[in-house]
This record gives sequence, C-alpha cells and structure tokens, in this order.
Amino acid sequence: MNSQLLHSGWYLGLIPGSGLAANKWTVCRFQNSKWHTSHDCIRPVYHINDFILPLSDTIRDLGIIVDSNLKLDKHVSATVHKAHSRANFILHCFTSRDRKLLVKAFCAYVRPLLEYCTAVWSPITGI
Repeated sequence: MNSQLLHSGWYLGLIPGSGLAANKWTVCRFQNSKWHTSHDCIRPVYHINDFILPLSDTIRDLGIIVDSNLKLDKHVSATVHKAHSRANFILHCFTSRDRKLLVKAFCAYVRPLLEYCTAVWSPITGI
C-alpha cells in the first residue's frame, strides 16, 4: 500500500488534512421550485482541501429526509414503508393472535417509527 495514501487519510476514508469523513459530507442547494432562471444553470463547486463535495437533491439529518424544495414527502414515504414492513413482520412472526400481545408489539416496534420527530414533519398549526 502506498504510504502517501495512508498518510493523507484516504485509506481511512478521510478528507486529507481535515480529519473529516468524506462519505458524511454532501451539498444540497435549497431553492424555491418556482424559481426557474438562468441561476439554475450555474452550479457552484464546493470543496474542502481539494476534495470536491458531491451534490445531492436530498439530505438526511437526524433521520429526517428533506429535499431541495424543503418538502418532506420522501421522509413520510420512507417512514410509512418502514412502519408497514415492521407491522407485517410482527403479524408473520407471532403465531398468537392475542389482541393485547399484538398491540404491545406494535407499540414497541412500530409506533416509535411513526412518532419520531413528528413535530418537524407534521407540525400542529395554531389558531
């Protein structure tokens, strides 16, 4: 193995000279979906120590998926899919059809997925 690669941090997946993990960084440009001008053609390139950061249409931060238009549709879809999969898993794994047992399993394994960060993606508006 090349000692220069080891020394620069690429062997560990780090951005050289920064100590930052290269796979943890991405650039997401937030914009209004109705904003269609010549600015869309200009894509600035962001970099850290000569490492070019990849562009992305969505970002995931603390488990919340947000797209470049600040919409949470992909997060809601992913959450519903994961909760549906876990609910089906519970029904297939438990041979008992005792209602209390299934409700406890649902509350333990599915409900936390649905309740995580609901204040962010489904806020209650005041009057």
